[in-house]
Amino acid sequence: MKNDLRIVLVLKSGGRYTFEDVERLATALEIHMPLASVYCLYDKDVNQSKIDKVNIIPMPYGGWEGWWSKMNLFSPSTEIEKLRPFLYMDLDTLILDSFEEIIPRNKNLFITLEDFYAKKQIASGLMWIPANNMTDYVWHYWSYNPVGNIRRYRGDQDFLRAVCTVDTYFQDYYDGIADFKPLPRMQPLQERPEKASIVCFHGKPSIPEASKSIEWVRKEINYKANEVIQ
Repeated sequence: MKNDLRIVLVLKSGGRYTFEDVERLATALEIHMPLASVYCLYDKDVNQSKIDKVNIIPMPYGGWEGWWSKMNLFSPSTEIEKLRPFLYMDLDTLILDSFEEIIPRNKNLFITLEDFYAKKQIASGLMWIPANNMTDYVWHYWSYNPVGNIRRYRGDQDFLRAVCTVDTYFQDYYDGIADFKPLPRMQPLQERPEKASIVCFHGKPSIPEASKSIEWVRKEINYKANEVIQ
């Protein structure tokens, strides 16, 4: 893998996620995707990270709460424009192995997860954000009335479903993504998914919560933390 892959995370302070979640994900990325550069949009100052490869970028628009802060990924901010194209990951993503095959050959495509529970619907937990006018289009519809959009749509992925379409979904060409609460029972995986390199957590339980009762999750995050930090 070439060292031009940029992975972008987003952390909005005051919510359910903290910088510990950033460091846990960045630790796993450092192990399995060591040539990738990891960036985090954050609305607070961080003096030092245990993971040297986390590059903190001030969040251009820090006033949008929760998942709405992810709309910064489409902003015309110079710092963000310089990163495109990039792979975005939610903080409740667990990395089990290398996932080089997820990187599209055509980097001008807009790619997202296909919703695990709704076929052919955008899920924004993983997104490939290209360096083309698609971002301008999304930003145009978002920025003219953010308050109205927040009132109208349940979350960022509902907004994206309304204003744009994807070129393809990750699951259309990559089989290394697993849902932590798969259909039909929508219950947490009690066994480590053998073929998965990426496990998407969404809603509850969080990764730390799951690690308290599910052994494979606990072993996975403990192993990763010890391998890099000690």
